[in-house]
Parts: sequence; C-alpha cells; structure tokens
Amino acid sequence: MTDSGARSRSASLDEKLAALRDSYRRSLPEQLAALATWLETPASSEATDAAWRLAHRLKGTSGSYGFSELATQLEAIEEILERAQRSRSPATDDERSRAAAALARARATLT
Repeated sequence: MTDSGARSRSASLDEKLAALRDSYRRSLPEQLAALATWLETPASSEATDAAWRLAHRLKGTSGSYGFSELATQLEAIEEILERAQRSRSPATDDERSRAAAALARARATLT
C-alpha cells in the first residue's frame, strides 16, 4: 500500500464522515422539536419515558458526531427525566421546566 493510496482512502473516509455529520446536523432541529413536544405534553409517565428515550438517543449520537456541548445539554435533560422515572411518576412541572431550559441551551449550540 502506498502512502498516497492510504491518504486517499483516509480523505475519502473523512469526507464520508463529514457528510454524515452534516446530515445529522440538518436533522437536529426536527428531532429537538420532537423532544420539545414530549416535554410540553401534559405530565404523564409515558411522555416522560418517551422524552427520556429521545434525549438518551440524541445525546449518544450527538457525542459520537462531535457535538459535545449539545450532548452535554441532552445529558442534563436525560438526568432530569431519569430522576422522574426512578420515582415511577411523571416529570413534575419543575423538572419539565428545567429540561426545557436545557433544551433551549441545546438548540443554541446549533447556531
């Protein structure tokens, strides 16, 4: 294998990863809007669970794609909602409010 061949494959991989990252970034506003919808849903265990699952998934993917500040805010949301899940109750108004504030900070990372 030549150095130029390895560099070419590396550049090709970098381009593919950049395209995946860009595609993910474009999908984030819609996904964060879905999370906001779950957080705005009247308090129920189902809404809390759905919001937690989405925050958890987005946190992991965001971190993998290098959106570290976004992942940090999503982790805050995940932790707030996880506390509600452990108590086997819907998120309180205060918990949902704190999660919504973290979501606002998460959205601000995209600008």
